Amino acid sequence: MGLDTAKILGIIGVILEIIGGFFQGVGSIVGLVLVIIAVYMVSKETNRSDIFNNYIIYFVLAIVAIGVFFVGVLSTILAMGIGRAGFFTPGMGGGADLLKIIGAILVWLVIAWIVLIIGTYFLMKSYSGIAEALNHGTFRLAGKLYFFGAILLVILIGAILIIAGVIVELIAWATMPTELPKKPGEAPPPTTGEAGMGEPVI
Repeated sequence: MGLDTAKILGIIGVILEIIGGFFQGVGSIVGLVLVIIAVYMVSKETNRSDIFNNYIIYFVLAIVAIGVFFVGVLSTILAMGIGRAGFFTPGMGGGADLLKIIGAILVWLVIAWIVLIIGTYFLMKSYSGIAEALNHGTFRLAGKLYFFGAILLVILIGAILIIAGVIVELIAWATMPTELPKKPGEAPPPTTGEAGMGEPVI
């Protein structure tokens, strides 16, 4: 297994993430796992541990962001007693409670948004590392689209940038080289039939 396997896993992983995103299935989870494995393999092949470490930080923070939002919203609703009589009746104080819940939800949403921005920053660093290690700038572009998309997620353009990031990410994996780039001054490997050093040609 090497970069060629990582490439295949990355392609399949992103495709499953896209399909899972449309149909809310387990495909997105399986796809994410495959991408994590692909990133790990690239990190190992390029001897760049920062690539995988940054991706794991992104993954953890993305989970935290989702958890913060949903747990925060649920706890707020339960704490305010949304099910009690008169909750939605302004004359019985329900209108004031509703405004408090909306305000609290917005606070949790902002916290989750900030955590997501931090997470996508590490995703950008991870993909920038792959771009540097493999001399494949498409990964860098994908990371930037995710990061700036997260920043602008409060407006429509943010969602558009993230969608573009997913597409560019798929292109990056599909066009990823399966051999490490040669370092400056590195001699090319001997070709078939080429005589070894100090050996006479027969």
